[in-house]
Amino acid sequence: PSRQRQILDRLIALLQGINGSGSYTYDLSGSDQIVRGRIVEPTRIPLICIYGARESSTDGPSMGRLQRELTVGVLGFVATTSDDGSGRVNAALDLVGDIRTAIEANRTLYDSGAGNALATNTDTELLTIDDGSEFSSGVAMLEGSIVVTYNERPS
Repeated sequence: PSRQRQILDRLIALLQGINGSGSYTYDLSGSDQIVRGRIVEPTRIPLICIYGARESSTDGPSMGRLQRELTVGVLGFVATTSDDGSGRVNAALDLVGDIRTAIEANRTLYDSGAGNALATNTDTELLTIDDGSEFSSGVAMLEGSIVVTYNERPS
């Protein structure tokens, strides 16, 4: 598979490690809780959608290499116990924390099975959404992106 697909697979595996224990608030370890593609109406909560991918390239740190940035969209849904604005924002912020914890634990996307790091760095940019009209009561939402930086020799 392409390097981009390997990165997406690794991101999904890291997010599936959010299991509700330790420092995690939510459990997203079910096989249908991290999905590829943007979902408008979630059928399961909590849920994270990984969608779209935009890539840019610049000259790399050494001759003959390119530095690439792969930006992947993220959309998340979680239940909230309070249907006011602060309840929705707080629930979404807890999911932001879970995503950051999972990603920051392995910013190089090291794959022990393959014995390689897929990235030089991974950053998150996540935003809670609270307009109160997007979904039925009891649902909080976040949207944003995960930016993966890596170096590659052009083909």
